[in-house]
Amino acid sequence: MELTNKVTAFMKEIGADLVGIGDVEGIAPEGFRRAVVCAVAVPLDIVRKIPEGPTPDYPEKYETMNKYMDMIAVKGAEFINSLGYRSIPLVGSNVKINREKMMSEFPYKTAATRAGLGWIGKNDLLITPQFGPGIRLTVVLTDAPLKAAVPVNESGCGSCSACVDICPGKAISGKLWYAGINREELVNIELCMKGAAQVAEKTLGKPSGLCGKCFAVCPYTQKYLNSAK
Repeated sequence: MELTNKVTAFMKEIGADLVGIGDVEGIAPEGFRRAVVCAVAVPLDIVRKIPEGPTPDYPEKYETMNKYMDMIAVKGAEFINSLGYRSIPLVGSNVKINREKMMSEFPYKTAATRAGLGWIGKNDLLITPQFGPGIRLTVVLTDAPLKAAVPVNESGCGSCSACVDICPGKAISGKLWYAGINREELVNIELCMKGAAQVAEKTLGKPSGLCGKCFAVCPYTQKYLNSAK
């Protein structure tokens, strides 16, 4: 437990808002049984502007956050390595992403649910009680004997349909997530991307995969916004 606390504390010191340890045996490369999953909240100024669509500074800040998340993962892996264990930071340079299907080689959100950080919403985004889906994730895989959290296996969305109603592409089915459900049962990615492109065309003057409406309207995101007032 001392090792787990030490790693968790370090990740928070270098910038993670939320840290969870997940048992990822079966979805991670052989030899790596644990994932240190870190979440950083999307800045409030970005979340406040998103309801009308992505603003010109949204793509830039999105990329800035990606670099910030990579920094956390790299420093976290270096720290764990210094303790005598193997680790891999899952950063942009070593994680394959299928842009057409919008899927990464390693399932970050599955790792996050296994790390107890939250559940998958009807919009197929990770919903955290603290920030809703207004977060970015990064992961460090390790063979360190860290204590895994109790996984989240069921949705906490209940009857809420805020994201379903606002989706410009009508891509969200409204079904509740549970561990093991296929993503296609929750969201039609093709319709999602088409809707996002239309929104970006209006606000940015060019198509983009960035939209943000479904995460901005989530009651848990609104709770995050209200708590900061």
